[in-house]
Parts: sequence; structure tokens; C-alpha cells
Amino acid sequence: GKKNPGKGKDSAVGKKAGAAKSGSPAPFIKTAMKVFEHESDSTSIGAKLFEMMIAPVTLKDFFDNYYEKKPLHVKRNNPSYYHDWLTMKDVRRLIDTCGLEWGREIDVTSYRGGVRRTHNGEGVIDPARVWSMHQSGCSVRLLRPQRRMNGMCEMLSLLEGFW
Repeated sequence: GKKNPGKGKDSAVGKKAGAAKSGSPAPFIKTAMKVFEHESDSTSIGAKLFEMMIAPVTLKDFFDNYYEKKPLHVKRNNPSYYHDWLTMKDVRRLIDTCGLEWGREIDVTSYRGGVRRTHNGEGVIDPARVWSMHQSGCSVRLLRPQRRMNGMCEMLSLLEGFW
């Protein structure tokens, strides 16, 4: 496994990541892009981004105690910390305006009586049908949303530089 020492609690990344007050929006992607503006090394950028994602846990602590050993659950008092990765507004835009294709970009599923069912149609979705199934208790899975969301695509690309 990859071993990268963390920057510690006093790192600029840790301070930026924890700066938002409880309940206030934390524009994660915008903050990350500002932090990495002057960086050119993709591995370093990816490491800093991952450290922001798991803050206040450091990279050193993550690799020493969690990576391939046990799950890491980071509790936050800020439910909007990752808000701009994928908002409900984004989900609505993708479903209502992007002409998503069943099985390739979106699935609708249910789990009842111990049985999982997929309720996909053929071809391009009918947004009204998707929302109706969601209202009736089905789960909507977006498959590879980064293909239609530039910010998410950029962040995943940066993480790839680290892993």
C-alpha cells in the first residue's frame, strides 16, 4: 500500500477543510481548487485533496491505522461539508435535463421482502417516471455522474493522481 505521511493538524489543508462552521455550507470543491491553484504535482495535489476529505484524520494516521485494516468513519458537525460534490439540485438537473440512459447512466431499484428488483426501462429515461418511482419508495442510482459534472470529474481526476 501507499504510505504518505500526513501534514498534521496544523497543516494549511487541515485548517481550510475545518474552517466552515457547523451547519454552514462548505464549498468543498471550490476550497480544494483554491488550495491547489499553485500546485503542479498531481500526486501532491491528490494527497492534499484526500487529506481534506478525511480531516481531521491525517494521512499518516489513516495509513498507520485504517488503510486495509479497518473502516474509517469521520463524524462531522457539518452535514454540508461535501455538499458541492453532488447536491439534490445536481441530481434533479441530471434526471430532468440530461437525457440519461437506463442501465448506462441511471438505475431505479427497490428492495422488498428480501428481494432486490431493478425497474429500468429502455433507452432514454422519462424523468416523470423516475420521480414517480422514487416517490413510491424506489432508490435512484446515478452511474458515473462525473461524466456530466465537471467539478466532480476534476476532483476524481486529482484523487487518481494520488492513488
